[in-house]
Amino acid sequence: MLQFGDLREVELQEAWANEALDFMPWLEENIGKLSEALGMPLEVEGREVTSGHLRADMLARNTQADRLVLLECQLNTADLHHLGQVLAYMAAFRADTAVWMAPSFAEHDCLAIRWLNENTDPRFRFFAVQVKAIRIGESPVAALFEVLERPNEWEKQVRALGETRGDLIGLRKIRNDFWNFFASRHPGDAAISPGHTSSTVIVPLADVNASLSLAQDGVGIFLNGRQGDTNRESARAAERYRAVMEEKGINMWETFEGYDSDNWADMADRLHEKLLKYREIIEPLAAETGQASEES
Repeated sequence: MLQFGDLREVELQEAWANEALDFMPWLEENIGKLSEALGMPLEVEGREVTSGHLRADMLARNTQADRLVLLECQLNTADLHHLGQVLAYMAAFRADTAVWMAPSFAEHDCLAIRWLNENTDPRFRFFAVQVKAIRIGESPVAALFEVLERPNEWEKQVRALGETRGDLIGLRKIRNDFWNFFASRHPGDAAISPGHTSSTVIVPLADVNASLSLAQDGVGIFLNGRQGDTNRESARAAERYRAVMEEKGINMWETFEGYDSDNWADMADRLHEKLLKYREIIEPLAAETGQASEES
């Protein structure tokens, strides 16, 4: 006879003691679980990404519609202060989709998200997602994402996108053509496979990762910690390097009509120059940090 266990919810802190140190690294490596709940294919572009004094938990890209997605998470009850942060981050990072995650939402929080979906420009999309940690008996903890609020007609939009296979193939082809163009123009910059169709290319840079990114509005480079960075050393290094870049007035983004191939030579050259500048600044800083660590 089958043995059944009791399904019970546990405190999020039992699974992830700290949002920045535990939950966000876990989410980066398990972004597919959130993608499945939203019905939106996501690729992570950066974690703890900064713009001026603002720092977003995570930026991702909806690879189906080529939209930049802001991910904002709380491990405690949702509050309207974080909703204000969501709106400020969307403006700072030019994101048109926001996913606000928390273990619980008050009715007024959900009403605020609903109002935004009903009264802002249709290209802006807002989600409220309840995050739960569950287990059966003494089994490992599992994550559960429940979408409480979503844009109007979202399911129809998802189905429509899934049916326009030619358009999606076209978008993948644009990315593939651009990265092949970039690789042929600047062959020493990155290891890019001929079949690469992602919006990003990862380049290891000293003790961090540089994400070369292509979007409809241009190209840029985001600095991130390395995957598997359990002690957050590389994440902290990326944050330090981003601060230095800002002090030197080096912007992470270059604005172009990104999918117009007439612009690709300029885009590829700007991306190449930016990568050289990043390397020129970061590698000595990483060496100094490593030397200081050895001396201590």
